[in-house]
Amino acid sequence: MKREDKMLYSFLCIVALSILLSSWVYPTYVKQKRHIDHKYGYIDKTGNFVLEPKFIFAESFSEGLAIVNYTSYITKTGEVIFKSDYLGKLEHFSDGVGVACIGPSANNLIIDKRGNSINVNLKNYDFSDSEYRYMFTVYRVQSFSEGLAVMVAGLSAFPKGEGEEKGGKVCVFIDKKGDIAIGASFADARNFSEGLAAVLAEEWRWGYIDKSFRPFVRNYRIPPRFREALNFHDGIAQVCDSYPKQRKYIDKNGNYIKNGFSFGSSCDEQYDFREGMALIEDHGKFGYINMNGDVVINPQFKKADKFYEGLARVELKKRWGYIDKTGAMVIQPQFVEAASFSEGLAVVKIGEVYGFIDKTGKLVTKFPKTMRPFSFSDGLALVEVEQP
Repeated sequence: MKREDKMLYSFLCIVALSILLSSWVYPTYVKQKRHIDHKYGYIDKTGNFVLEPKFIFAESFSEGLAIVNYTSYITKTGEVIFKSDYLGKLEHFSDGVGVACIGPSANNLIIDKRGNSINVNLKNYDFSDSEYRYMFTVYRVQSFSEGLAVMVAGLSAFPKGEGEEKGGKVCVFIDKKGDIAIGASFADARNFSEGLAAVLAEEWRWGYIDKSFRPFVRNYRIPPRFREALNFHDGIAQVCDSYPKQRKYIDKNGNYIKNGFSFGSSCDEQYDFREGMALIEDHGKFGYINMNGDVVINPQFKKADKFYEGLARVELKKRWGYIDKTGAMVIQPQFVEAASFSEGLAVVKIGEVYGFIDKTGKLVTKFPKTMRPFSFSDGLALVEVEQP
């Protein structure tokens, strides 16, 4: 057999084998693949549906509006106030507006409660100085908080004379009209919380600004000196100022609580203060400190969460219960799963079914196996329903 014939023969064998394998393997995979269809609806506190389970995707209500089907905002009556023709990323309403990133051009929209929108991508963010002309290319806009939102953008600097073009990712703050409110170009930034925002600035250190910050004055409320910094809650924020990272807490003047005592390695939102308490971890056990940094509930729980409405969910011996701020177990560990309290009720799982309990531990609503509820928000609870 000639060399060319051998090559042709080998090629045909490979093709035949590929066809054989694809016809054998692929149908087997398809036959084994099983889809369980789910739809989402909303119930009130009586357990009755106010919006029937008809949505293929849904999130909880926030400020009277909810995201459904990846494309729309609806009211509590089911009225659609905004709908995109494209799938995209919609953020829940916060501070009176929603934010969406949709369409082939990844348009960033600021949407009010009437459904009116501003296309941030079309705003003119060009400006210049004596040496360069600057231009922003919008990447994304985060949710609004306290009137402002972080806008992540690409910054290009074009020389007016000789020189090289410059560029990189920056963060600025915009208002609800889409205009730049704080034009300093930070490497990273977090939303405003309790009047302050954490920003990554000089020498790759985090500091805090207020809304009076001006780029050329550099009037930081707390100068950049941290390797990591999170938002303020209850007047206290988590920071790390060394490497390896050690979690500490500061007040709004930048002073450490507990004389800079380290409460753990690295910052995480689960350790934020809430209702005057914060989680601590010691050798795999969780407890709580107060705002002075004093341990008020000794580490003893396998898992634990922040306090909500005066109670915190904790796990002991693979069952969840609830404690008060003295550490007393007010609802004994008995649940396979448990969520934090919201609007007076908490989602729990008993055996194979879900339900809502009140703060006495009484089961007020029980659901069939085909239904899974989520926490109440704005008076309604999202429910996932398995379809036959």
